[in-house]
Amino acid sequence: SQLSSVQRHVEALRSKGVLPANKPWQRGVQLPVSEVKHIPLLGSVSCGAPLLAEEHIEAHVPFSASRLKSSTDQYFFLRASGDSMDKASKPGPIQDGDLLLVHQQPTASVNETIVALIGDYATCKKKKKTSEGWFQLTPRSSNTAHKPRMMLEDFSILGVVEKVIRAPQFG
Repeated sequence: SQLSSVQRHVEALRSKGVLPANKPWQRGVQLPVSEVKHIPLLGSVSCGAPLLAEEHIEAHVPFSASRLKSSTDQYFFLRASGDSMDKASKPGPIQDGDLLLVHQQPTASVNETIVALIGDYATCKKKKKTSEGWFQLTPRSSNTAHKPRMMLEDFSILGVVEKVIRAPQFG
């Protein structure tokens, strides 16, 4: 009997140990299932001028636990709004409409991309420190209208952006 190309690919994946070896009389393939966490999407965060922070759960986003850096449940998603981080290198460029996976934590290292709360306003920027020791929220943008913001007033860190999930492009 002649094997189809699909059967040949399945057998090759089984021989490499990528797929489990099923009993000969079984049909189909059982794929290993990783644990899925349901992470809340809390709305939008400005990647431009700060927006009023409104914490409310819009939806829950299923996300593979194996893709999270921490085993805690302290994660949330925010939708990016604006273009002040479109040239960010780590965790990557942030475009308007992208989803940001944020690890909730009250501190961050210099050069991390953070979500900061300034009064009632939330914004996503790179955390920097000036030579004089002031903290600064710095955009990484192709738009020269965005400037660093010296943090003379109190601000708090809501979390560190770990991943950028690119918004689908239609057109």
